Amino acid sequence: MINSTFKRNDSGVLRTAKPKPSKPTLALKPKTRKCKVCRTPFIIFNSMTNVKWCSPECGLALSQRIIAKGVSKQKGIERKDITVRRNAIKPMAKRLSETQTVINRYVRLRDHFLPCVSCDKPASWNGQWHASHYKSTGSNSALRFNLWNIHKSCSVCNNYLSGNIGEYIPELAFRVGKDRLIWLNNHPRSRTYTPEYLDRMKRIFSKKCSRLMKLIDGLVVGMVDELDYQQPINRIEYAGKKS
Repeated sequence: MINSTFKRNDSGVLRTAKPKPSKPTLALKPKTRKCKVCRTPFIIFNSMTNVKWCSPECGLALSQRIIAKGVSKQKGIERKDITVRRNAIKPMAKRLSETQTVINRYVRLRDHFLPCVSCDKPASWNGQWHASHYKSTGSNSALRFNLWNIHKSCSVCNNYLSGNIGEYIPELAFRVGKDRLIWLNNHPRSRTYTPEYLDRMKRIFSKKCSRLMKLIDGLVVGMVDELDYQQPINRIEYAGKKS
């Protein structure tokens, strides 16, 4: 349909203006949304609505899923809270023991390719390996976690020979250097550890153990020197000298 209008010119005569075509009416395209359960598209009549399901069955399934997720989240929060409270009342002796266990494991992994620090047992020895302290934890608590003070030792030397210190000292001087050996001998003996410090040490060395385990599992001869030793010496040549 064309609408025509009239307008009067300067002489007062009515003249027909140019017809203006009427605008066509546009049909609104229905909006769709995918169901959160079955992923089937469905028509939504109001874009502001919060409906996310296509049928009552899907709505019930979605509500059960949301409830289960909330319950699982709440259980996780409760477990975390229990862990925090248990950690808060953990005795100091247990913290020291757990941290020492992790660091001893790290030392055994670090010295995986080295022989016993106190005797001539090679790294291929099939017995039990320990982490032996040069300065014992009882007499020198300040050095109980110091990596210069801890080295891999066989169970025979560590358990039955009290570390076999006579052979330990020259080998320790070779591994860490004489200056560090003097520092160990002159270091203060006592130290008080805080729970925060012990927890942090445990986390750090647990990660170090994981990295060393992956490195050792996929190790080739050219990667031996990439292990985290205190002194950059060639471990293959060193093992040959000891043998």
